[in-house]
Amino acid sequence: MAKAKLMPLIKSIHGRIGNIIFYNVKGYQYARSYTIPRNPRSRSQQKNRTGFGTAVKLWQDLPLKEKSFYNRLAKNRPLSGYNLFISMQMKGITHESIIEFNTRQRYNNILPAGYQRANTSVSAYMQPDVDAKSPDIYNSMPSKPPGWVAEAS
Repeated sequence: MAKAKLMPLIKSIHGRIGNIIFYNVKGYQYARSYTIPRNPRSRSQQKNRTGFGTAVKLWQDLPLKEKSFYNRLAKNRPLSGYNLFISMQMKGITHESIIEFNTRQRYNNILPAGYQRANTSVSAYMQPDVDAKSPDIYNSMPSKPPGWVAEAS
């Protein structure tokens, strides 16, 4: 696959020219060679295609509020909310299960004890800011995070 940077006169190229396919993903222009698609038509492939079609139809029927939820989840990832939704549907993950997991995580504090200090919710691996008033702040911190297993000598 090649990534193409076009001249200012040409904004984008889509489609096939000879044996090269041009397409655009998230504002980047790509090119690849054309290959004859393989179509196995096996039972599992037909089931997968049906599931994919159902997932696409579900996305199209989603209200704008739920689409924006998936777009927010996909932010800072190399995929769109649509891609994330389809992927989750194909894996059997629903919107409700995400909300339920987030709620459980928030209220039950699922993080392992080794990642938290004993009396705070600050990560043990996070170093505090050093200011001019307390330059020796690192001397008072433990040398290893809680839950660290020492090597036997």
